[in-house]
Amino acid sequence: MKEEDIVSFDGIFETTSTKQVETYFKRLHSLMESEIVNKQKTIELLQSEIIRLRKEVASAQESNRDISFKLQDAQQKAEGNRQLVNKLLNEMERMQQDIEWYKRTYENRSLFGTLREKILNHNSGKP
Repeated sequence: MKEEDIVSFDGIFETTSTKQVETYFKRLHSLMESEIVNKQKTIELLQSEIIRLRKEVASAQESNRDISFKLQDAQQKAEGNRQLVNKLLNEMERMQQDIEWYKRTYENRSLFGTLREKILNHNSGKP
């Protein structure tokens, strides 16, 4: 409401006629109705903004759930990969030990000792 729209009623009943009072009340009623219409428009705009923001919040929550599931899945895969890497490292260590044993057995022993071991193993049924 603008300042010039405000109607002053100080002493209105002593100096004005009934027609003028009625005019003042009609003007006041008109101003109040326009104020109500403006406030209703503001309420409707705010309601539509609330609806829009609720949809954004719901969308953000959905995205957060999706990201949370993806993160959990990635963590599980990472744990599985870590276990697999550890298993492969252990296998590599055992294979390295086997290689060292073969080196010690076939490179560091004499030809005669190696042949004798193969013959004895062959006769006893071991490969």
